[in-house]
Amino acid sequence: MQGRKELIMASVQKTKNGTQWFFVFYDKETKKYTWEPSGVEIDTSTPTALKRSKDKAIKALGVYEIEREEQKKLALEEEQRKLEEAQNKLFADLVEAWLNYHKKSVRPDTWKSYKQTCDKHIIPWFREHEIRIKDIKAKDIMNYFNDKMDDLDIVSLKKHRAYISATLSYCRLMGYTEANPMSDVKLPKQQGDEFEDDVVNVFRERVEYAHKRLSEIPWVDVLPVSGSFYIFPSIKKTGLTSAQFSQKLFNECHVRVIPGRAFGESGEYHIRISCTLGIDKLKEAFDRMEKMTF
Repeated sequence: MQGRKELIMASVQKTKNGTQWFFVFYDKETKKYTWEPSGVEIDTSTPTALKRSKDKAIKALGVYEIEREEQKKLALEEEQRKLEEAQNKLFADLVEAWLNYHKKSVRPDTWKSYKQTCDKHIIPWFREHEIRIKDIKAKDIMNYFNDKMDDLDIVSLKKHRAYISATLSYCRLMGYTEANPMSDVKLPKQQGDEFEDDVVNVFRERVEYAHKRLSEIPWVDVLPVSGSFYIFPSIKKTGLTSAQFSQKLFNECHVRVIPGRAFGESGEYHIRISCTLGIDKLKEAFDRMEKMTF
């Protein structure tokens, strides 16, 4: 490559001898740009002829284009080098990078809370154990929670899990890893978890009951619900807007729901039902609701 000129741009220009190829080159020895005529006429009869005339012009000038394959190879090697350098950093450093990445996207007091938790617990533990980004696995994160469970309650542990998961998502965003090991992590059981499980089961039963009752009403379309005690069925078959339907439901059945339009344009013709009451109350509401006619 030494001593060669690098082709920067190809152009055409009319001269007294016809329309010819002109080139701008960068001379790496002199570090100067030059504008040079080739003396070769441009042939536009076909795309192949156009390329052939350009190649002929380059050859006539005694210069060569930078080998594109070599350029790609060098670029890939540099990209791989940077990736390996990043992957070899400590996970603790990645947590700090995630904090800086999110600093401008959250409220200052929220970010301060993130940073206090990470600085006090997450960063010191992972730095002490020298776990690198390329090596982190679900068992490493489980070991962290096992070490912390005696000092922190379940609410704090869930907060830590959210921060570590967000860091790993940032890791994927940056291309350092392909998978997020957090999907295989479960928090260790603590006293009181059984109560939490019972609460989850109660709400699950309510949602499943509500979904079953809604599915039996002909003018309602409803999708399966997962991870929430809200249901967002479609009432488009009634021919009413979400606001009109909600008012009619309240007037005729004394049942209150939230019009879907309140959550944006895409929520129109839907209603939001909250399954926070017991099944006996939900049954009473759906018994009234299914008697409505349109």
